[in-house]
Amino acid sequence: MIIQEEIEILKKFKQQSPWNGNYYNKKRKFKEFLIKLCELHEVEVPKFLIPKNQYKFKWAQQRFGDCNYRLKTIRIKNFSIITLLHEFRHWVDFQKSPELRSKKQEHVMEWRASYYSNRLFYTVWPERIKIFKKLIKNQGIIKNSAKLKRLRKAYKNNKSFTLDVRAGTCALIDTLLNEQKSIL
Repeated sequence: MIIQEEIEILKKFKQQSPWNGNYYNKKRKFKEFLIKLCELHEVEVPKFLIPKNQYKFKWAQQRFGDCNYRLKTIRIKNFSIITLLHEFRHWVDFQKSPELRSKKQEHVMEWRASYYSNRLFYTVWPERIKIFKKLIKNQGIIKNSAKLKRLRKAYKNNKSFTLDVRAGTCALIDTLLNEQKSIL
């Protein structure tokens, strides 16, 4: 699902220190990043909106971002790379897989977008996973990869968690599993 070129684009974006600078500099960096991803996937570049004052917009109080294929826009509430990657995955799905737009396929799209964004982000920013690793180590889960796999399955299938939480957790667990395999 994630290709090497996406990782390279995100690594170059990381080198630009995307969270540094004023509002306009950060917005420019995020927009350029979005354009590069769109070019890679050969999809139309959507309008990119991020409010300077998120409290003025009702949608920003209810969600972190959204992707509207009719208006051809991606909106994110703040400078979150994971949210931008999530909405970008929706954009690609809207462009290349219109059959996923139905209500029946909504959970598939949400899962794909959440998994894609978390997995790609933590591939390039593994240092951001330290908090999650501490939690796992403190609970004694990381010592046993079979336990990690069961945990991943439990999170994936547990309906009491939201899709984002399940997908994000699975992406983090997958990252830990991959790290553990490389250590062995």
